[in-house]
Amino acid sequence: MKCFVTECESTAQGLLWQGKPYCNQHYNELMSNAFEEEWSQWDDDTQPSPWLLSLFGRFLEEKWTVNGLLSKARVRDRGFNFIKNDTGFAFEITRHPGAFTNSNPYSVNRIVQMWNVSMQEGRVDLLNERPWTTSDPE
Repeated sequence: MKCFVTECESTAQGLLWQGKPYCNQHYNELMSNAFEEEWSQWDDDTQPSPWLLSLFGRFLEEKWTVNGLLSKARVRDRGFNFIKNDTGFAFEITRHPGAFTNSNPYSVNRIVQMWNVSMQEGRVDLLNERPWTTSDPE
């Protein structure tokens, strides 16, 4: 199958953008442009849009490596305190270390991690961890 971009002769790599097939180069361009546009429209005093979080999740799962610590669903469901900065954003997320290896299902270990997203570098870095409190989301 050919890339959806008319002048492109490359084969689509099974990468779909809005239901249309694209080669790797054009898919990356579309996703990056959409991510940057949505980020630029984000008002500093609000939480990011669901579309921005969805695009971020796609980058996490398809392009950036964070060793499985973050996923689209985890950020969507447990991310909070999003703060826009000059190169991307930072956010906190409630994590449950050892959840799958815990022998007592009623004992849940929770921590809150702060992550920084650099869109320019295509990086997501863990900044710090703190104990979870009852005022933090589950």
